[in-house]
Amino acid sequence: MKSKPTLFFRNTISRSALGSGLFALALSSFSQAVPVTLWQIGEDKDPYTRNYDSPTADLGDTNYAIDAAPGKVTRLPGDPLYNSTNNPTADDHFYLAGTYPIGFNSLTSQLVVPNAEPAKSYEAYLRNSDPANSIHFILNATQVTSQSRLRLSFELVNGGSYSAPTNGDDFGKHNIEIRFNNTLILQRNGVDRDSRFNIDIPAA
Repeated sequence: MKSKPTLFFRNTISRSALGSGLFALALSSFSQAVPVTLWQIGEDKDPYTRNYDSPTADLGDTNYAIDAAPGKVTRLPGDPLYNSTNNPTADDHFYLAGTYPIGFNSLTSQLVVPNAEPAKSYEAYLRNSDPANSIHFILNATQVTSQSRLRLSFELVNGGSYSAPTNGDDFGKHNIEIRFNNTLILQRNGVDRDSRFNIDIPAA
């Protein structure tokens, strides 16, 4: 049996923009000493390294739109459905590799994703006009047990706010909502600085 979870991220405060520099999901069980990384979007960059540029440089920009489900898949060369002249760019729905059935995330036909979408297809910023992102992925039967747990790690960076007549110069305050399979797992109001979060989630 396979589980097809969705992680949903929303910035719920108005007149603001907030960036995300890294998302990673790790799996561990009570018998494992070291968690195993299932997937990672973006690079975990050290701001003190010489070649550090931006925590969001390897991710994509927002398209300033609320994209209806199921969204579109950015495909890589070698994918049978890859079309170099008509390849979708970043939207609100990011797919990891897997086969998604009819009905999942409003799909009207089966969706086959041979490779995870590239990091540039993940919208780095949540804005008023584009306030939410969803990450879709599949767990296999060995990963969904009563002894397994998931740990979601992510960073919120480069916050900003604006109001008439000028834009704010500070990070601003941001209300963040995160759901796993439509179950609320984090709600944090008033985030006002660069922050890293680690959230443990039961896998089963």
